[in-house]
Amino acid sequence: MEEAEETWSIRRRGADDQRAAGRDRTLERLEEAARKVRQSGADRKWDELSRLLQNNAEMFDAQGHRRKLVIFTEHRDTLNYLQSRISTLLGRPEAVVTIHGGIGRRSAARPRSASPRTARSRC
Repeated sequence: MEEAEETWSIRRRGADDQRAAGRDRTLERLEEAARKVRQSGADRKWDELSRLLQNNAEMFDAQGHRRKLVIFTEHRDTLNYLQSRISTLLGRPEAVVTIHGGIGRRSAARPRSASPRTARSRC
């Protein structure tokens, strides 16, 4: 009986090891695919947002000033990515204000208290 249990335990460990190795290979393939996407610089969602920010008449008021735009995102890395891309697109890092869960109430209120002239130029 003990010998059968030990044999079964060895087989189970072998099967577990094979499943783990399969998961490791899958994870490696996914990581490589993600690396290729990042290195390519291709981002269809960004391309579309960029076109909207640059070419959509609704993004500008009657005097040609940029309108404010609020973008919600769940993940902080996406927030940082968009902040960097939009700041670069506009050529003015100060035009992008971010608020996230790690900011206290007083700090989050600061961008809204900006002067009307500054606030008008923010995106």
